[in-house]
Amino acid sequence: MRAVVIGSGAAGLYAALSLRRLGFEVTIVTERRDGGSTPKAKGGVAAPIDDSDVEPHIADTLKAGDGLAEEGVVRAYIGLARAVLGDVVKLGFRPDRLVLEGGHSRARVLSAGGDATGSALWGALYKAANAAGVDVVESAAEGVLVEGNRAVGVELADGSAVKSDVVVAATGGYAGRYKYSSTDSSGDFLLSLFRAGALLRDLEFVQFHPTGTPEGELISEAVRGAGALLVNGDGERFMGRYDPRGELATRDVVARAVYLEIQRTGAVYLDVSAVDVERFTDLPRLVAKYGKAIPVTPVAHYAIGGAAVDAEGRSNIRGLFVLGEASNSGFHGANRLASNSLLECLVQGALAAKAARAYATSGAWEGPRCDVIEEYEGEVRSGRAKDALWEGVGVMRSEAGIAKALPELAEEDTLSYLIAKAAMWRRESRGAHYRVDAPWKDERYRVHLCFRYAGG
Repeated sequence: MRAVVIGSGAAGLYAALSLRRLGFEVTIVTERRDGGSTPKAKGGVAAPIDDSDVEPHIADTLKAGDGLAEEGVVRAYIGLARAVLGDVVKLGFRPDRLVLEGGHSRARVLSAGGDATGSALWGALYKAANAAGVDVVESAAEGVLVEGNRAVGVELADGSAVKSDVVVAATGGYAGRYKYSSTDSSGDFLLSLFRAGALLRDLEFVQFHPTGTPEGELISEAVRGAGALLVNGDGERFMGRYDPRGELATRDVVARAVYLEIQRTGAVYLDVSAVDVERFTDLPRLVAKYGKAIPVTPVAHYAIGGAAVDAEGRSNIRGLFVLGEASNSGFHGANRLASNSLLECLVQGALAAKAARAYATSGAWEGPRCDVIEEYEGEVRSGRAKDALWEGVGVMRSEAGIAKALPELAEEDTLSYLIAKAAMWRRESRGAHYRVDAPWKDERYRVHLCFRYAGG
């Protein structure tokens, strides 16, 4: 049995390792060996602290998902969380503290090295995959080879191909398409999957991190958990006016509040006077640069939407698994709970490997669910229209703003255009998607919107 994994972040590495343990010959294809977004992850890995915390973690995740999180997926992932984390600890990941982050009802986020969790996790996984005999090909992947709606390998940038029984795409999200972003992950490979026939789901849901610096550096949620306060340009602490949880409200709430206060008072600062800054890797440098009041702004941080998959990561193309931020499993719903992303990467990797073995030995395959499917016809373009996407489909959205952006997005970039079309279609406010002209929830939209490529 042969498997090709595209991407070398947490999802790709753990999937590769899990596949190798089940007897697959595994090749990772990656343009960069540095792990993409994973080493940049600052907060931690969310997991129940004991048996009594399983249901509270599930409840917090469902609440953050705002009606669109799939409860079966949530229960499956959180139910496996401690077992998977126990495995990566044996592989060398060493969390050193338990922290509280926004949206969580208790401290359950495992952090390592202050706010260097992603780097610590990636290092342990990369070393383990290498020791297990996973091959690495340093090359861009141009696309997935599909024959009769079945993935059979990966085409490389030089025109050669790696044939396989299963393909795992763990290529990251698309938040980097925005003007202000914490990541350079652009989602270009999603377009190749889309062109090959994969369904894209829930693209309107993009999470904006509320505390990015003007240069796009993230200040971990855990800093607010440790006592940092948000103050506006008038020196006023304001989060209590938006949510009783204050600075520890979910990211969508805090991001909108910060955005509005910047519009109203000209600036927002994160006051870290009450925080032991030495606990956090990057905080001493930022304090040296800005002082104890660090200017912050929302930045596009995490793509909740992606290729539609089921709980095991199976797409609508047989033999093609999509994992991590490139996927949309229904785990996050309309809004990701802080630090659930690395958890998803690990659990998906384990589940996908088992499903891959079942597929390779018996042909067993299920796949994702879409409630509403929109067809896209025309050329699939990969360009950049960062200003138009930020202005029209950013933190605060409206029909007029989206309509103004659509012509440029349609001309320049298919993925950005589909994000905007999804945001226009969802005439309500839910989770990370906020429409100022429809600030209510509408049960008619408690469904998942998918896009399917119809050729062009």
